[in-house]
Amino acid sequence: MARTVNFEGRKISVPDDATDDEVAAILDAQAEAPTPAPAAASTAGEATAPAAPPQRGPLEKGARLIDQAAQGIAGGAMNLVGFPMDVLNAAPLALNLLPGEQGMKPFSEKPIGGSRFLNEALDSADAATNKALGLDYQPKPENALERGVNRTGEELGAIALPAGAALRKGQAIGVPLAREAVEAADSFLKRFAAKEVESAAVNPIKYGLRNATAGVAAGGGASIANEMTGNIDSEKGTYAPGWADFFGALGGVGTAAVAEGSTRAVTDIVKAITKDPNFADQIVKERVTDTLLNAAGVSGKEGAAPDAQELIDLIQGNRRVDNTIPGYAESLGDRTQNAGIASLEYGRMSGENAGLFKQRTDQNTEAVDNALNKMEPQAQPGAFRSELELERDRRLMDGRVTAQNATDDAQKAVGPLVPQSTPAARGNTLRTTLEDARDTARGKTEEAYQAANVAGKQVDPTPLADALKKQMSELTEVERGLVPEGVISRVIKLGAAEEGPSVAAHMDVPSQAPDPAAASVTLAEATTLRSELGRLKAAALADPRAEKGGRNAARVLDSLSQRVDDFINSNLDDGELAAVNAARDTKFQEAEAFTRQGDPVAAALSRYEGGQPRMRDERVASTFADPQNMDKLFAVADTPQARAAIREEVLSRAKLDTPEQIQQFTQEYGQQIGKFPGLQDELNKALKARTTEAAAKGAESELIRSLGDGVNTPGRGEVAKYLTYADEKADRAMANVIASKDPKAAIDELLSFVNDDPKAVEGARKTFWNIMQSKGRSGGNTTAGVGGAQPWLPVSLKRFMDDPSTRAVAERLYRDNPEHLKAINEITEALQGVDLRKNMKAPNTSGTAQAMSQLLTPETLQSRFYAWQTGKIKASFLITSIGSVMARRAVRGAQAGAMKRMLDEALLNPDAAAMLLKENNPANRAALARSAKAWYGDQASTVLDIVTPKNEDDELKEAVQR
Repeated sequence: MARTVNFEGRKISVPDDATDDEVAAILDAQAEAPTPAPAAASTAGEATAPAAPPQRGPLEKGARLIDQAAQGIAGGAMNLVGFPMDVLNAAPLALNLLPGEQGMKPFSEKPIGGSRFLNEALDSADAATNKALGLDYQPKPENALERGVNRTGEELGAIALPAGAALRKGQAIGVPLAREAVEAADSFLKRFAAKEVESAAVNPIKYGLRNATAGVAAGGGASIANEMTGNIDSEKGTYAPGWADFFGALGGVGTAAVAEGSTRAVTDIVKAITKDPNFADQIVKERVTDTLLNAAGVSGKEGAAPDAQELIDLIQGNRRVDNTIPGYAESLGDRTQNAGIASLEYGRMSGENAGLFKQRTDQNTEAVDNALNKMEPQAQPGAFRSELELERDRRLMDGRVTAQNATDDAQKAVGPLVPQSTPAARGNTLRTTLEDARDTARGKTEEAYQAANVAGKQVDPTPLADALKKQMSELTEVERGLVPEGVISRVIKLGAAEEGPSVAAHMDVPSQAPDPAAASVTLAEATTLRSELGRLKAAALADPRAEKGGRNAARVLDSLSQRVDDFINSNLDDGELAAVNAARDTKFQEAEAFTRQGDPVAAALSRYEGGQPRMRDERVASTFADPQNMDKLFAVADTPQARAAIREEVLSRAKLDTPEQIQQFTQEYGQQIGKFPGLQDELNKALKARTTEAAAKGAESELIRSLGDGVNTPGRGEVAKYLTYADEKADRAMANVIASKDPKAAIDELLSFVNDDPKAVEGARKTFWNIMQSKGRSGGNTTAGVGGAQPWLPVSLKRFMDDPSTRAVAERLYRDNPEHLKAINEITEALQGVDLRKNMKAPNTSGTAQAMSQLLTPETLQSRFYAWQTGKIKASFLITSIGSVMARRAVRGAQAGAMKRMLDEALLNPDAAAMLLKENNPANRAALARSAKAWYGDQASTVLDIVTPKNEDDELKEAVQR
């Protein structure tokens, strides 16, 4: 039975039991023999040459390249997957390192799970698939390109597994945890894996591209080295493991790295020499990043690069002013609120790019203005004052008219209560009325006596004479001088005929002859005497202290009157006595009413001898103002005239100018007032009218006291204070409101005064707005923007808006439009912390050296030419030296300018700064600076394959290949 051996692309049949020497001889013979024709058949012991490769079209060539790449990727993956088993299988080889020849071999030529096992299984599966599909496809590479693609795919396949695992893990745990894993790693392998995961987490795309590039470079380098050394597996058509493959892969990776650096350097030189305005090489980016981190005070842990992530998070996670103020561009210092960065900004704002900072300030001022202009009131400040003035004048006029109307009504109500007569007139009226009443009473007395009709009755005068004589005899001489002795004597004489001369003599009456006619007289003699005695008694009582008369006379006269009364009564029958008593009662009532001693009526009627009244007329009415005297008056003379006089007399004592006076009068003269029906109602009406008048005048006075009169009298209220300022000083007036003791009450008083008229409120808001701008904007000549607008001062604006007085006024002004006040406050809050650089007077710490203005100085050129002329250097070195100096200085100058430009852009654009920090994070740079190592897996498999001893078949193949 024969077996087939591949030799130089041909299949040669050799006996199955042929020894190695016999096979070698057959192969040597075939090598010297000419190649048989393609159609020649082979027999036992003869070799048959393969047919020439068929001609393929572009599509088929492309498909084969794709297939070779896929085979290589799968093979590389299998090499890496089987590597652990290969290592385990090759473990006995470690004993060969001991002194002496141990002769140890791997456990198995093809361990299950090893790379060879997995690759053959993959080939078998591929062949089976092709067969099942009916494809006559030869997977073996046919040329160097296909072998190179296969080899490169092998590198990529080996890279895909560890790099993919690192990418997946890195994306799962993130950069922070990945870095923590590196720090926590306690072994070389763990630290190696953790660093790969960290690199993958930092920049997955860059990590993947870097490993892919390394794989392509390793595959390409290995392919070139294998082709150059002919290291080709004739059976598989691929490259055989060997040192050429290993070192070629290493060389390819190194060459790619050098090429990348050279390309970048050449590009930087070209851009620097051509003065590309967008020049910014990696060095510039890294230096700017480092400058920002240094300024921010970010430093790494001992032995580790600084991590910019915290600063990046601060930039991206901090509040954004443009969310509140559209178009506002905060600086990096504003966004981070970092004093170091703000200090750096302060240094740069006066540097080469100072215009950028000034332009940014102007843009932000415009943005704030645009945001605030939406809330700016559109009225004129004077609109508020005009409304206040109009309302003040209206209220003053209303108060004046109301007070005058109330005064008129009060005068109408009080008018009927004002006396129209003089005290003398009132007294004369009352005296006349009393005299009329007395005369009437006297007439009634006379009528009563006339009705009794006893005066003409004939009576014996002797009893009367006896009674009088007896009474007179009992009197002393002094007492006799107090009575009308003449009248008594004449009455006694009426009964003298029976008495004889003794009585007359006793009475000093001349003796006369008895008169026969004196036997009877009329009773009128007695009644007349009684009346006269009563008159004299009343006169005596009227003047109790008179020199003649008085009480003693009244007493004596009363005793005589009693004798006369007894005589009269003794001569009357019952009917006559009743009539006389009635007349006497009438007389008594008359006397009680008009002649009683100490009675005000009697006093008013009393007259001196000669008829002159004892009491003056002006005193008469006041006598009856007393309630009791008034009752006595009305008891004897209750006439309309008397009542009118007394009413006016009582009212003459009243002051009716104020409600208090009317109330006091009503309380003091309540009894008198009650005696005049309707008078209390009139007084109540007057009281009400005066109260209304007082209230109206008080309201008017209070208005003038509060508002002023607009002419001479200054007011004390907020409205008057505000109106003391003209329209052009409205800001000062509102400032006084804010500075008042109670600004909330002050502004509420002002706005309520105009009933929150929208036009007035808008004018007040405009005044407040002007004050806010004066307090919240800069006022320096050097701070104005190109358009003349002054920038806002966030701290001053917030201090103004946060002041309790300002806030109280603002809340009242915007009570019906709180959204505007809320927006103003939000803008104020958003502006806090911006322009932080203006408070940081630190020197410029950009960290860059001033670039030289010239690419080559005269000194440099002279030194180089001198060295060339003296033979110290060759012409070629002179040229390259000058070129390199020019390139270095051009790059350095471009870097310096680019760094300043990029630094200022980063300071003015926090988002760009965050991106720059993210892309050039020192911690990330350190992670990404690590060389790609995933391709080591395939090379480890190669090295292991190299050091593993071959079995007999392998040695035979090796002999065949030689």
